[in-house]
Amino acid sequence: MQGFISTIIPTLDDPLIGQVVLLAQQELASRGEIIVVGRDEARRVPRDGTVRFIDTGKPVGAATARNLGIQAAKGNYLFFLDADCLVQPGWADILIAHLSEGKKVVGGGVLSPTSNYWTLVYNISMFHEFLSESPPGLKRYLPTLNLAVHREVVERVGLMDESMQRGQDIDWTIRMALAGYQLYFEPRAAIVHFPRRTNMATVWRYGLLSGHFSARNRARYAAYYETPPLLQRPFWVRLLSPVVAAFVTVKMFTQNPCLLRYCHTAPAIYLTKIAWCLGVAAGS
Repeated sequence: MQGFISTIIPTLDDPLIGQVVLLAQQELASRGEIIVVGRDEARRVPRDGTVRFIDTGKPVGAATARNLGIQAAKGNYLFFLDADCLVQPGWADILIAHLSEGKKVVGGGVLSPTSNYWTLVYNISMFHEFLSESPPGLKRYLPTLNLAVHREVVERVGLMDESMQRGQDIDWTIRMALAGYQLYFEPRAAIVHFPRRTNMATVWRYGLLSGHFSARNRARYAAYYETPPLLQRPFWVRLLSPVVAAFVTVKMFTQNPCLLRYCHTAPAIYLTKIAWCLGVAAGS
């Protein structure tokens, strides 16, 4: 349907899903539909006909859930949200304005709660390029926790890679870029991200997992990433992980002045980058 928005949200019994849906409904008004895909044993997703809920019967990966949502969607515009992301006022209007101007792929900004140190560390480590304080412009890839895509793009590049537990959004949006679509980042279309990463152990584990699947993306798109040959060898990635982690952490803070107010997170972010390097080495 031309100009109609399908907002797709994967969930695995996420505690915030009810609030996520409510805020998205308020933003969309009568301009689209909301499709929630996954498991909702606590019945937090409205069952009053205002939301299309696709019960997968068993837990499925985020890529599988999003693909099911895409296949069920009626809209010409496909919006993607995660079940732990609360949209901020103006979110839908800003994304729609860019799509109406002719952009085909638009990613929004990420805000992080600051009440939990490790949640803040995770958000900065994983999404430092996409924080709402960052400037707008073109990106080399975009995350699907806050993304708008014209259906034409999906019809051309295909669905998400369901074999990937992490990094499937990077793979998907790189495929879009290689197909000739510009990936535009608009920080004003913001969400607040509340991941269930509240201690060092979970942040470390997700760092390892992200690195593992990043290795797969880097092997698949070696020319796109322009990774130095030395860092394409697992032995050297593992051996040089303290140096690489330090370089990446310093680069993050020097190239993104908005991060300076979060400088107290730098030691923990350094640890997440070591975890990421070890994950890359294991996945190579």
